[in-house]
Amino acid sequence: MKKCRGTPVLLAALVLLPLVWPREVQALGLGPGLAKIENIRPGEPIDLKKQYKFVYFVPNDTNEEQVLNLTCVKPSMVLKDWEAGYEEVPDLKWFRLEKNNLVIPAHSQEDVGLIIDVPDKLENYNRKWLLAIRLGMGSVSGSGTGSVGLAVVARLQLETVPSVDAGTDLGGPIGTLPSATDLEVAPGERFSTTFVLRDNLAEKLVCMPERLVQVVNNEEIKFDRYVSNQCKELLKESWLETKYEPFTLKPGKDTKYKITGRVPVGAKPGEKWEEMVFIRGDKEQTAGNEKTACPIRTFLRVRLSIKAPGQ
Repeated sequence: MKKCRGTPVLLAALVLLPLVWPREVQALGLGPGLAKIENIRPGEPIDLKKQYKFVYFVPNDTNEEQVLNLTCVKPSMVLKDWEAGYEEVPDLKWFRLEKNNLVIPAHSQEDVGLIIDVPDKLENYNRKWLLAIRLGMGSVSGSGTGSVGLAVVARLQLETVPSVDAGTDLGGPIGTLPSATDLEVAPGERFSTTFVLRDNLAEKLVCMPERLVQVVNNEEIKFDRYVSNQCKELLKESWLETKYEPFTLKPGKDTKYKITGRVPVGAKPGEKWEEMVFIRGDKEQTAGNEKTACPIRTFLRVRLSIKAPGQ
């Protein structure tokens, strides 16, 4: 088993999801429906259009000009649920669309860039956030929130790099180091990796790990590929042998969490797969054995590159 070196540049994984609307509003479309931006470095602004040719595209397939608005919003304003392990973005000021008001001629398309500028603060490292991009009818209001009524929403997953001073800062309510690990493993070979978890809150957390399969509205969210490493998520049979048992995190203390598994003999060299373990944290039980839910969520990612036997 060999650890792979990480890629020290921002990478994006894009997924186009089918968006369904009533027949009379089929012209309202937005893509990509789901995107992931990894390795974001706080303090380094990113122009996705200029640097990575990443844009949000809004087609107008009607015979008439359309006036639409495109805005960045917090997920809780437009979504009932989203992918496990991602927190809501804390500040919309970090995101700026190239334009908000769109006037799109008939049978044409508007492409809109997005600039991301996460401040260089310790609490912004090693984080997993979700941003919602909302497309609505009409021009944007003075408040910048868009019109009320019919709209479609795209989701943007954001993951920042760990702090250089990782020994003293593991960002997020539950800090993780690393948040993802890359391994090279041969068919039939066992693998193991250890993560460090830290409780950054002021009270103990009782954590329950479980294997993560992304589910939103009872539908599996399947990433066809990651541009960063071409990994496919294992959605059916798991290769992990980890025991999913509860454990306790103490405020400001580090806890090691080991993940083990075995690659099937039939795995094909050259393939790249990904397993994820979801960590759900709850406050400790209070008097009367009443447990108070604590909205603390994170996940650990294990990426497996299958190598030929003997390499």
